[in-house]
Amino acid sequence: MRAVAVLYLPDSGVVRRPTPTQNAIGEATAVWAIEGTVDCRLVFAARQPQFGGKQAEQGGLDRLAVTESWQVVVAHDTDLLLNDRITISSDVYEIVKIDTGRAWAVTRTAEARRIT
Repeated sequence: MRAVAVLYLPDSGVVRRPTPTQNAIGEATAVWAIEGTVDCRLVFAARQPQFGGKQAEQGGLDRLAVTESWQVVVAHDTDLLLNDRITISSDVYEIVKIDTGRAWAVTRTAEARRIT
């Protein structure tokens, strides 16, 4: 089943992982190192409105933002970690949740948010 599942991963993504380092004045920062290229499938999951601001707390609408969530499906043994970034078709997604712990999994699904 796993051999067949990878046939349904039509996209290609470049995985980048943060490496902690310091800048010239000693502040903590991260460098995004390329971990590799993976076959994947990008799936739109949901669009949710988010309300915020002082008026929202008082029952009004101060600000309305819309967040989108995406799913990135990869092969079952793909090295993908929380906070990794994956570039698919020039869009960058940050991994915010990974589906783990399923017995007999043929793929891994990660929840992601688009950052560019």
